[in-house]
Amino acid sequence: MRQLRASQDPAPRIARSGLTLAGATVATQGARLVRNVILARLLAPDQFGLMALLLAVSSLFEAISDVGLRQSVIQNKRGDTDAFLNVAWWLGALRGVGLFLLGFMIAPWVGSFYEDASLALLLRFAFLSVLFAGLTSPKLFVLERRLRFDRYVLVFHGSQLGGTLVSLAAVVVLQNVWALLIGFVSEAVLRCIVSFIVCPVKVRLHFEGHALRELLLFARRMIGLPVLTFVIRQADVFVLGKVCTKNELGMYALALALAYMPVSLFSRIIEPLMLPVLSPLQDAPATLRRAATSMTRAILAFGMPLVVYLTVFSQPLLSVTYGKAYGEMWTAFGLLCVYLLVWTGGAVITMTYMALGRPDLHRRYAGIRAVAVAALMYPATLKYGPVGAAGTLLVAFTIAIFLQLLNLARLIDMPVRHYLASMWPGLGLAGMLAIPALVVRLCWQGSDLWKVLLGAATCATVWAITILQMRGRNGARSRDFFGLTALTHL
Repeated sequence: MRQLRASQDPAPRIARSGLTLAGATVATQGARLVRNVILARLLAPDQFGLMALLLAVSSLFEAISDVGLRQSVIQNKRGDTDAFLNVAWWLGALRGVGLFLLGFMIAPWVGSFYEDASLALLLRFAFLSVLFAGLTSPKLFVLERRLRFDRYVLVFHGSQLGGTLVSLAAVVVLQNVWALLIGFVSEAVLRCIVSFIVCPVKVRLHFEGHALRELLLFARRMIGLPVLTFVIRQADVFVLGKVCTKNELGMYALALALAYMPVSLFSRIIEPLMLPVLSPLQDAPATLRRAATSMTRAILAFGMPLVVYLTVFSQPLLSVTYGKAYGEMWTAFGLLCVYLLVWTGGAVITMTYMALGRPDLHRRYAGIRAVAVAALMYPATLKYGPVGAAGTLLVAFTIAIFLQLLNLARLIDMPVRHYLASMWPGLGLAGMLAIPALVVRLCWQGSDLWKVLLGAATCATVWAITILQMRGRNGARSRDFFGLTALTHL
């Protein structure tokens, strides 16, 4: 019986999947960071501002018609069947073609709005990424569902690395925003091609009615949610692009990219594991509660000390990474780091709703955030510039996530105080780091590089303490810390 329990224990498989994703993510994100460091010294900040606008507009079009195909394939009990995947591919392909044609037609209007005629041609080329994203094989999501991340890494992270290399090669010749854009589109093209080589889907003209109905039901519950999420995450770029100079927008965009780097690691390593782990618990609310709070505790235990480090050393970190001029964004960068930590912790709540098949409930609170962002972003940015934009994101998200917690407490019978208690380990570790970090930042007379390195060493020490605290006999405590122990009781 003990051997049977061990063979059914999902924790080792989840750990292996996490390690696979971790290695690939560190490699690709490291390559992107190196690319940004190089390009920041070769391209003027306004070129990054243009690229930020192009990415924001492309993301808007994708969000408008996002029907949750990935989440539906992972969450649905029949999501890995050929019939279900066939319908999913056709929906994605029609969506991609339609968005490309629509974007191609309105590109001149966008250029006129931002008073930049060059945006029209750039946007039309950028929308190729939307087209190829729609044609990508949905069987990739089955790999996530089954926690088989070896081939998943090959497709997603391989295409990211390929796009990064293409942009570096292109900048040697072009020396402008086209180098960034060509790398971005190349990534989508590579992902589409490799997806059909690695995990092809059987495309047929016949649609199974039951699969179509289930996909459309999930899509109906998703309606509006991606747009609301987009408003929350991209409104700052749209508003800054209108009220600030392209130089300011470019420096803000690179600061945001650096702040987003830890979140990228989370979204590529941990987030793909969350929905497959939580979905089997949808009929066991007590186990789902334990898993959700344990995941939150683990995320914040590592995230809070990191945010302290990034915030305290924001100015020297930006200067060392991109150049002295970018150090001006240190205040906005610090606020963005705190906002992204709150967003990362809130991802557990989001995935819990998705695991329960209720994205409509999450949409309600995404709407509250979107309304707050829409109301505050323009006046705050007009008065305080990038700092106002970053502060608006933080305030809106903090208010909405607390309201969302109240609803989740009723849904799975989890008192808010139990969720908030998961923050205490992270707060303790953040406090442990704050004092030595401030001493190094304010009293050390060395170069910015040495300040950044000493701060990083201090943060790494706190993380080492965290890992030691998690260790127990046979790893029992660390398993419980990450919520894996709860899964073995199903």
